Amino acid sequence: MKRLLLFPIVLIYNTIRTNIIKTIFVALAITGFYCSRGYTEDIHSTKTADFVVKNDTGYTYFFAKTNDGDYSTMTTKTPLKNNTYSYTETQDGYYGFQILGWVSIIILVIGFFIGLGDEEVSWEFDECLEKSLSVLIICEIEDDKFYYMALGRLIRKSDRQLNDYYNNIAHELNIHSFSDILNCPKFKTKSQKRGELLDKLV
Repeated sequence: MKRLLLFPIVLIYNTIRTNIIKTIFVALAITGFYCSRGYTEDIHSTKTADFVVKNDTGYTYFFAKTNDGDYSTMTTKTPLKNNTYSYTETQDGYYGFQILGWVSIIILVIGFFIGLGDEEVSWEFDECLEKSLSVLIICEIEDDKFYYMALGRLIRKSDRQLNDYYNNIAHELNIHSFSDILNCPKFKTKSQKRGELLDKLV
């Protein structure tokens, strides 16, 4: 049971380790969209003109930009209420994080379609799953025999210990999915049976 609970963690780890670059872009996308929520998309602001000039074409309002006498102007055909101009603007931070998120998504989508024809660019979920299944497999030695088991099922009995290349015993045992394990017969070694009997007695 402990190995089964450990399996999701191992699967996530193998997926990240196999897909470092893609995982970085996923993290960037999540970071971009999440952090953009900390900014208000539209800010409603007002500014009041320091003075106004009425002419034949309408009204020209002068707004002080700095304390050194620099002004910005705005011309309207109708007068502003209380000489105050209301406007809406978007925070720069919101734009920046949104761009980060969407660019990351676009790169991931492009990578996904490229990966359909190129295994080296794909997420390699099959390989990650196979490597992760190895954590479920245990080896019991009994009567000079090696019993390879997972989830209470016998995968293979061998006269010798198998080579665990690259910590991927599942590949050596031709286990590529959960169904491969579940198709194996249920099995318990003599020591496991004795242990269960002792537990019942206790």
